[in-house]
Amino acid sequence: MSLQEYVFQDWQTNAGSRKARFIVVFFRIVQFLGKKSRVTQLLCTPIFALYELLVVWILKVEIRYPTRVGSGLCLARCGVAIVHQSSLVGRNCTIGNCVTIGTKKGIHDCPTIGDNVTIGPNAVIIGSINIGDGATIEAGSVVTHDVSAGQTVGGNPATVKSSP
Repeated sequence: MSLQEYVFQDWQTNAGSRKARFIVVFFRIVQFLGKKSRVTQLLCTPIFALYELLVVWILKVEIRYPTRVGSGLCLARCGVAIVHQSSLVGRNCTIGNCVTIGTKKGIHDCPTIGDNVTIGPNAVIIGSINIGDGATIEAGSVVTHDVSAGQTVGGNPATVKSSP
């Protein structure tokens, strides 16, 4: 994958929002640079700092460059979002505004989100759990247990609303 393809891999899925496009392109740039040598990382410190300032502090979207995120990430409504850097987010996932994906206890106690998952606004997904491919997390849900592929869950605590 070329640098251009890498940086713009989420461009189409965020077609309706300049803000979301800015965030995902900037995220992919710092993610790309973060995979380079220590020397490159040191030379790019101003870019990392600018990302932290603009995206994390001002725009309130906390997706740090070590976070493993598949292509096609869609930031729907692009409000506040927190994705812990030890989480794994699959391909073609949609993350609504005010979503938290994080830990319960320790730094490695993070969710694994499958491909083609839709996470509604104000959802909280925490702990060492798996969200299966094609699952839907409804708005306002608090998910602390595994969700099977294709299931829709909702509520606090989240319960299964429908299965494939």
